[in-house]
Amino acid sequence: MKYYLMVLIVAVSMLISLSAMAENKVQVIFDGTAVSFETDPIIENGTTLVPFRTIFERMGFEVSWDDEERTAIGSKDDLVIKLPMDKEVAYVNDESKNLEVSAKIVNNTAVVPIRFVSEVSGYIVTWEDKAHTINIQSPEHIQPDRSNSLGIEAYNVRNFGVKGDGKSNDTKMIQIALNVVSKAKGTLYFPSGTYLIDAAQKLTVNSDITVIGEGMSTKIQANHEAEFGNSLFMLKGDNIRISRLRLDGNYSVLNIVIVQSGSTNIQIDNSSLLNASQSDNPSRDDYREIVTGISVYGNTDQISIEHNDIQNIKAVHLNQGSLVARGIYLTENKAGWHEKAAKHVSIANNYIHDIGPADDGDGIYYEDPSLERNAAEDTYSKIQNNRFENCAKRAIKINAQGIEVTGNEIINNYLNNNYYFGNNKGELAPDMYAGISIYADNNKVTDNVLQGKGSFYAAIEVTAERTVNNVLIKNNTVKMGANSNLGGKTAIRIGRVNDFTVSSNVIENGEIGIWMWQSASNGVISGNKISMPSGGGINLDSYLPNSEKENVKVSDNSIQAKQYDVYHQ
Repeated sequence: MKYYLMVLIVAVSMLISLSAMAENKVQVIFDGTAVSFETDPIIENGTTLVPFRTIFERMGFEVSWDDEERTAIGSKDDLVIKLPMDKEVAYVNDESKNLEVSAKIVNNTAVVPIRFVSEVSGYIVTWEDKAHTINIQSPEHIQPDRSNSLGIEAYNVRNFGVKGDGKSNDTKMIQIALNVVSKAKGTLYFPSGTYLIDAAQKLTVNSDITVIGEGMSTKIQANHEAEFGNSLFMLKGDNIRISRLRLDGNYSVLNIVIVQSGSTNIQIDNSSLLNASQSDNPSRDDYREIVTGISVYGNTDQISIEHNDIQNIKAVHLNQGSLVARGIYLTENKAGWHEKAAKHVSIANNYIHDIGPADDGDGIYYEDPSLERNAAEDTYSKIQNNRFENCAKRAIKINAQGIEVTGNEIINNYLNNNYYFGNNKGELAPDMYAGISIYADNNKVTDNVLQGKGSFYAAIEVTAERTVNNVLIKNNTVKMGANSNLGGKTAIRIGRVNDFTVSSNVIENGEIGIWMWQSASNGVISGNKISMPSGGGINLDSYLPNSEKENVKVSDNSIQAKQYDVYHQ
């Protein structure tokens, strides 16, 4: 009897043991289908190891074995993964990657860490603890849903294995998500979180995608510990929208966003773009290149930049003798490419501030290099209802044709405390050199307010080496601070210009209300209200020889000035 009882106990124990083994056995599901292995997966120190040949072939790799180096190798497209046995390192395209658990030989079979292999191959890996199951999913199998706070149908970036924890490098998986959603012509949603980016690998956003977040709680941030990068986002293609994101260059990128040449129907809205600067490595090109919040290259069309906060764009190293930074910069990609200037651009309702230094820090610079080739065309663009503050040299510089600058507020907070940091380091700069500078034909400056405790060397200026044609300056208000030490303070400064109107502007303080300091023709200065308690009203004189005024009518201006109303020698 005792014998039979012992046999029964042993049998039951074996059944329990086998049952426990079955329960603890790891199952691998690949795109919804269970994977069979010749050797069961094992778990070592929390890492699951599986036979390398089976998993690599399932992922579409060609597999090989280097007997001399005892290394498993998988190759697919431009990706090569090498896993030496018994070494806590792997090589991805010859770049070493540390492993928590090494690949090894078990039962004459090479086994490899499945999560590492899957993730470097671009797959999404999840672990179901209760079921002891690893799910591996191709990004293309991710589907959109409405389980987001915005109530829109969108792909959740977290479903692509993106962490957003402020610690993990999310660059690779975000790029995979961007590619998948672009191909699907969908929306990629970023929940609140901090998404660290290796800016040297920049994120490329291709056509037909909306990238949207939760506002300032969705932070996409360059990793300051990684290599310096050219940009955080590169927009390349058509029909792209970036919305409700905090894009933080963390002073580790030269540009926050670049809109690549030839792109059309691009929208950047309701986002914060901040903290761009130059590399500290003198051997790199980006040690001295122009720093920008947003760069828009040539041959682009239908660009909308609206309701954004663009701030802390700082140059620290000399570029051709100056320190050059732009909040928004519209230009050509590279000198000599002969691109056409961006057309149908709307820059509206943005807050652009802390762009510097005074050497050459502009809020917006709209440039058309084809002016030098006499090949410029009107851009049919508008800069309106933006607010500028602490833009150290000027708020808006226009060196392109066919732009309306209207309804903007430019606040000059500098007062005898704006300094150069380049060749003239330590010297006092103007409070602001200019509010709005116009250097090209067919432009309008209307209904803007320029004010603050500081003054401008020229609040609104129209001047260039070439003659500028067809300019309207109307209904603007310029109120300069009364306590600035800046000499030569002029509200509206007119240089070499033909066919112009300066009318219905309100001007207070400074040394000269309106000054025509170069040759001008076919113009009207009328209906302006000028109050200059210590200066002059309208000055038609020039210190330059042969600066003639032809067919310029000055009439119906209301002038209260200490020195003169209208001066013409």
